[in-house]
Amino acid sequence: RMAEPTVSPMPLPMPEPAPIEEEPAPAYTEEELEMMALVIYQEAGSDDCSNETRLMVGNVVMNRVADSRFPDSIYEVLTQEGQYGRLHWTGLVWAERASNPGEAHAVARAYECAERILLGERLLPEDVIWQAEFPQGTETVVYQDGTYFCR
Repeated sequence: RMAEPTVSPMPLPMPEPAPIEEEPAPAYTEEELEMMALVIYQEAGSDDCSNETRLMVGNVVMNRVADSRFPDSIYEVLTQEGQYGRLHWTGLVWAERASNPGEAHAVARAYECAERILLGERLLPEDVIWQAEFPQGTETVVYQDGTYFCR
């Protein structure tokens, strides 16, 4: 008797491997996040300040980084002489009160707002480069939580 021919099934096409999606590079470094949180806490750290005010503090820092009249990095803006309290001679050092257990919530809020700023959230126009407990520059754009934000 003759053997019946065997039919080999057609091989199924191999699926294309899914492309490996690389994680995008982070928009900021951990050092930038800490620097921004530190200055937000220093300038608007009280739990009396709204997150909106905290975001505006970070916004002014980023506006300065982008403005040709100021240094080109967060670190240099924060440590520029005569700006942001004593950071120009102490360096980026957290206020002692930040380590108090009662301040943990305010510090966490500062980090949250810092991340939002570093990811691109903005509340102020690009020309708002002044912030203090008194008016500066040519025009007050916002006065909130005891802070003037000016152009």
